[in-house]
Amino acid sequence: MVEHVDVLIVGAGISGIGAAHHLAQQCPDKRFVVLETLESYGGTWLTHTYPGIRSDSDLYTFGYRFKPWTGTPIATADEIRHYLGEVLEELAGLLTRIAGEEVEVRIETSSATVPVAGRSEFMGARLRPEI
Repeated sequence: MVEHVDVLIVGAGISGIGAAHHLAQQCPDKRFVVLETLESYGGTWLTHTYPGIRSDSDLYTFGYRFKPWTGTPIATADEIRHYLGEVLEELAGLLTRIAGEEVEVRIETSSATVPVAGRSEFMGARLRPEI
């Protein structure tokens, strides 16, 4: 299956999730997909698992304007992932297509569209490759 999208967001970390939210709010007519190679969302906060990992800046300025951080200023990776999970729950339906395995992207400059094919088991996504 090939899916044509207007915007391709790479990564379901803090920036990718924020970009998807703002795109949905400010450009509701645009079709987009968030591509993530990992098994879940979170980016750095998913991959860095060493003992004691925490933010090195305060989360009041690091969190989203549309969902302000309400915890302690310096947070652990688990607390940050919990926050991101809450954001995704509140934005239900926004990030339902996150490809987690193989993805093929072809840019069609004449039509300004990006067809995306891939496979995923993350968040119910079902993008299948044509090849």
